[in-house]
Amino acid sequence: MKHIVYVWEMGQGLGHLMGFLPLAVELRRRGHRITFVMKDLSRAEQFLTPHNFEFFQAPIWLPKAVGIPSAVTFSDILLRFGFLDFKGIISLCRAWRSLLSVIKPDLLILDHAPTALLATTGLGIPRALIGTGYFSPPHTKPLPPLMWWQKIPNEQLIQSEQRILNIVNQTLAELPHPSFNALHELFHVEEDFICTFSELEHYQGRSATEYWGSRFALDEGIAPSWPVGEEKRVFVYLNPHHQHFDLLMQTLNSLPVCTLVVGLGASKQQIVKYQSPRIHLVNSIVNINKARQECDFAINHGGHGTASAMLLAGKPLLLLPNHVEQLIMAKNVEKLNLGRYVEIKAKKPNFKSMLKSLISEEKFSDNAKLFAEKYQEFNHEKQIHQMANRCEELMP
Repeated sequence: MKHIVYVWEMGQGLGHLMGFLPLAVELRRRGHRITFVMKDLSRAEQFLTPHNFEFFQAPIWLPKAVGIPSAVTFSDILLRFGFLDFKGIISLCRAWRSLLSVIKPDLLILDHAPTALLATTGLGIPRALIGTGYFSPPHTKPLPPLMWWQKIPNEQLIQSEQRILNIVNQTLAELPHPSFNALHELFHVEEDFICTFSELEHYQGRSATEYWGSRFALDEGIAPSWPVGEEKRVFVYLNPHHQHFDLLMQTLNSLPVCTLVVGLGASKQQIVKYQSPRIHLVNSIVNINKARQECDFAINHGGHGTASAMLLAGKPLLLLPNHVEQLIMAKNVEKLNLGRYVEIKAKKPNFKSMLKSLISEEKFSDNAKLFAEKYQEFNHEKQIHQMANRCEELMP
């Protein structure tokens, strides 16, 4: 039996935890011990305790960064999480090393965990990255821009990277470890599970990359329960506290559609307010596999797992991104005519027009079906089996 430790340090939502859970279950089935070290433990009791997985709180950066420019490269993302503060970062690195010296992993699987990557550099523990590729940038110097539709001067990319690289190398000297010549060296690991498809890649033009296909937990949660009716079915998975949630619910209630809304954290008042013959709002995880088979199109924030699961079922999307990672997904969806999206800073989106176009314009459903046909050989169970095989190969 080997000890595999999953690390999640940055990012929000259930996508990180739920995306790794099927692989964790398979590795446990093979006799390995699985430990979760996570940024957010609020859902651990719900999703990990039933499987008897042990879990720990991850050392994370808590101070809120101020005066940080808009993110144009992954270097700018790191600015927000302590990578301008040597004493803060070296403290986190020491905490990571102390924790790992206690739990003694045979393999680390790192999900959006750059500080843990830095802390474990040179320790000799096999490491694998897992995720959409957003937090595993291509190995170029400087790192490429995040938003492929913007033209960013190369000098700006170089300056952004150098600020971070200075702190990284100062930290490496303290650990100690030889310095890096480029920031992409931070992401050099034994395996990189880039769980996406080329069309949905966050970085354009990544070369010589093996995509493992999107990751998601298809069969967790309750069976979908739809309002009664013959109209088109809309599956909505949104934060009920999103700025446009009320407007979207009002619009959906005014259209001839049957809507199932997953609003995790919805208040009793919201559930009462929006429950109607056309809308069923639940505060529970719903079985994505069944929902994607039964709906006609879906609405979510652009989280990679749920969005790609819908596309693999040939269902177009309306996306309401909250941050850059989701915005890039939304831009890719729009570029491929797989759906529509709402700009992050939109004040009053025209949901009626967007929804009517998804209902009536065949190009969206046609293109989504073409996407599904292209990847019809993708098998989630096979993916998990192959990833588990690779994990076992990495362990001494």
